[in-house]
Amino acid sequence: MLLWHIVAGLFCVIATPRVQCWAVNDVTVVEDEYGILGNQTVKRYTFSNSKMTVQIITYGGRISAIKVPDAHGGTQDVVLGFDNLKGFLQKNDPYFGAVIGRVANRIGSAKFTLYGAQYNVTPNEGQNQLHGGLRGFDKVVWEPFLHKKKLTLSYVSVDGEEGFPGTVITHVTYELTPDNELIFSVKAATTKPTPINIANHAYFNLAGHASGPNGLFQHVVSINADLYTATDNQSIPTGELVTVAGTDLDFRTPHQIGPLIQQRGGYDSNYCVNTDGHVGLVFVSSETSPAAF
Repeated sequence: MLLWHIVAGLFCVIATPRVQCWAVNDVTVVEDEYGILGNQTVKRYTFSNSKMTVQIITYGGRISAIKVPDAHGGTQDVVLGFDNLKGFLQKNDPYFGAVIGRVANRIGSAKFTLYGAQYNVTPNEGQNQLHGGLRGFDKVVWEPFLHKKKLTLSYVSVDGEEGFPGTVITHVTYELTPDNELIFSVKAATTKPTPINIANHAYFNLAGHASGPNGLFQHVVSINADLYTATDNQSIPTGELVTVAGTDLDFRTPHQIGPLIQQRGGYDSNYCVNTDGHVGLVFVSSETSPAAF
């Protein structure tokens, strides 16, 4: 959970250059320099309360660490990532903890039609575009703004960037609540009609990333979805919605993930969440790890 508190409370400036910290009630935040990318400074924000610590970096708006207590009196980092900026700059970085945009997932043949006009976007996975192209939202340095309990990161994607129409202003906000929740929210505005599908791409291992596959395979997952999107051999949705009933994609009741992953080789599917006519927040999914308790 992420929270930035800069109102009534404690404000301190540490003697170490470029390090500042604030504290309000039971939450503290420390801002420091994480690295340099070209002529831009990448900042890191470390949020802590009495239970947990969350770190966010401005490169890609990434969640770089979530450290929580384990059952043995220690602390475990439950998201995957790297210890320094160099790791996140590797070409084979699998979008660890990043903000994904403009469009998360794939655009088939790297083109789409909108109001009768065809747009060709940058391909970066064969003939398709994945997660926004060669320089998606995960590869830019976001502008930070701290206010009360929230960190807001902003980025302006100009008209034509990666082939998309319209200039888009995006704000993503992270918040740490007193209940140890990490809240991620998104707002975007555009000057032209354009597709927008923004997500966070964190990889979680609730047993601690050091536990590796053995810890991961013990996770129990439930997903509130009756349907999923069928895809072709390049993982492009065909438009067909298929029932999960009778398949190994059915997580409407909780299942341990390990045996299923080993049986099918992994999961990369889009689920259609049941809303049951509700407006607003609905239950989507839960994940628990017996190894974490």
